[in-house]
Amino acid sequence: MLSDWIRRKSEANGTRIAVEHLGHGIRTYADLDRNADALAAGYASLGLGHGVHVARLMTTSLANIDTWFGMIRGGVVEVPVNTANIGMSLQYVLDQSDSVALVTDEEYLDRIGAIAEGLPKLRHLIVNRCSSDQLPANLNHIAIHDLAELYLDDAPPSVSLDGSSVTSIVYTSGTTGPSKGAVMEHEFMHTLTRSNAELMAYTRDDVILTFFPLFHLMARNCGVCAAIESDAKLIIGERFSASGFWDTCRQHGVTAITYLGDMGLMLAKQPRRDDDADNPVTRGFGAGMSLDLWKDFEERFGLTLTEIYGMTELGIAMQNTPTVKRLGSVGKPAPYYKVELHDENDQPVPVGAAGEIVIRPTQPRVMFREYYEMPQQTLQAFRNLWFHTGDRARQDEDGFFYFVDRTKDMIRRRGENISSFEVERIMCGHPAVSEAAAYGVVVDSLEEVMVSLVVNDPTEVPTPMHLVEFAAQNLPRFAIPRFVRFVDSLPRNASQRLLKFELREAGITPDTWDRERSAPATT
Repeated sequence: MLSDWIRRKSEANGTRIAVEHLGHGIRTYADLDRNADALAAGYASLGLGHGVHVARLMTTSLANIDTWFGMIRGGVVEVPVNTANIGMSLQYVLDQSDSVALVTDEEYLDRIGAIAEGLPKLRHLIVNRCSSDQLPANLNHIAIHDLAELYLDDAPPSVSLDGSSVTSIVYTSGTTGPSKGAVMEHEFMHTLTRSNAELMAYTRDDVILTFFPLFHLMARNCGVCAAIESDAKLIIGERFSASGFWDTCRQHGVTAITYLGDMGLMLAKQPRRDDDADNPVTRGFGAGMSLDLWKDFEERFGLTLTEIYGMTELGIAMQNTPTVKRLGSVGKPAPYYKVELHDENDQPVPVGAAGEIVIRPTQPRVMFREYYEMPQQTLQAFRNLWFHTGDRARQDEDGFFYFVDRTKDMIRRRGENISSFEVERIMCGHPAVSEAAAYGVVVDSLEEVMVSLVVNDPTEVPTPMHLVEFAAQNLPRFAIPRFVRFVDSLPRNASQRLLKFELREAGITPDTWDRERSAPATT
């Protein structure tokens, strides 16, 4: 289904530029289709065909998009991997997803070598920019291939796909347990793409800019695919720079941008310039723009923001539109969904009261299918015939929803969802740590990761920097705690349930160590 879509768009647009990677080159619509054929044939030559799970650990690049589209063309189930994953967190995703092959950039080879012995299912390693002197010595049980050599002139395999065929397994943050792989079908992914393009009214005259990584749905469906759906041009970049953002938009004629809350905050904090509104951008798509910034942001930069509520499993579930919007809200239910707010007994709450956001699709295959190899977690998420988001909101009398907070034990730092469970599991893997509690604290309007630790022997307490370095070997960069605090015990109730709210309320205490200052922080 998505494969046919790529072909149709190529035939309609030919040599028009589809994607430009800032400073690195372009792909035309015809290039995307031709390279999808070539790599599908290359994968097939290795036995990587319909239904085979292949992971992708790559930085933002045109080769990354080629790799992904080649998997679509060949019916391969792709597993996009967050490039910040390292150590045990990376090993878990590759192993739990049953990936038999991994496509990666040369710069990540050391990470693979460090966990190679824990990847018994991995049979092929396909390396972008492969050079033999960079290969770790312990990869003898894995066949190594150069990605460039897999662009074959052979015809791609003939694969029968429909809307219910699985195209991707995308890993969520694992907020209440290990990360979960959300199984995505072709029709769901195309519906998300089409919905975003229609919501934003993109046309072939648009130039869309995203700095989000290509494992993120914001870049994938609301960037690459939305642009292709609209016959438009997409510009991708590797590093977001708040100071140079608007100059990039001016230089490349950008008409639409994607954002998440912290990105908007960073742009808003830039020194005001007389030419702030002198840019070609007319609209922005995203989430998390605070009410106190929203109106000023639009007026200052001369654009209109479209705020939505979404998540990996759902895509866009609630949305403001150009004609139906309310500042500070995430809008009303999007097409294909019914949304309610429920209490702890799964009963609807009164108008104005906060409740958990629960969602039902109104037609088949417009959300994820299941969590891969996690039937219990899937059933729990869909209990009482509603998908439970773990987020809380309130609804006004006009039907607009307003995000309140997260009921899941999750931290959100700079656009990334962080599983406190994962942080705690890793920290407790250190031999000196007996208990750990990870939670978010707000500093200068941004959420940061804090961890309170109980050690085995209070007379031999490791240094906070030592523990942070241990975390850096096993956690994505964005999940490494900034703040470390040693405590005699963690607060618990009579049922021994951890009372994290007490830790959050205590905040940054005088005995808290701050990684960015490498000295005890003060209140």
